[in-house]
Amino acid sequence: MALTHSLRLFETKVLDKVNGSCSKRIAYLRLSFGILRYFTVIMRQLVAILFADMTGYTALMQENEQLARSKRQRLKEVLEAAVENSNGKILQYYGDGSLSIFSSAIDGVYAAISIQQQLQQEPKVDLRIGIHTGDVIMEEEAIYGAGSGRRHMPLYSMPVN
Repeated sequence: MALTHSLRLFETKVLDKVNGSCSKRIAYLRLSFGILRYFTVIMRQLVAILFADMTGYTALMQENEQLARSKRQRLKEVLEAAVENSNGKILQYYGDGSLSIFSSAIDGVYAAISIQQQLQQEPKVDLRIGIHTGDVIMEEEAIYGAGSGRRHMPLYSMPVN
């Protein structure tokens, strides 16, 4: 009883210290024979996820590789500026696509509008953008989509060499 009460107090103090910008953080204590083995903080956060993908990139690469590469470079420059200006973060590039995260859905939509407007100017880059809002779980170097079930889809993780 005393150990359980002490652990609850410890957990409360730790949660108070780590509570920051995330909407919800959960601390898990791992016990073995009454001894604290290790402590992990799992952070849940409501975010907007923006995925952008060039339309027809593979076909363009086969027709005119130089033009395809220059359009991809232009897309990268526009994405970096628009995402940064909208308080977002580019998590990963996927060839001709990218995955970005925003703490606000409105910021994600403003970034998408800015990206589309800039890419309609010459040289024009056709782009598809999808935006999703939902909880993600941030664990060490990885971000997982928190579905309604127990499965979590990895959205982003650091490559392991």
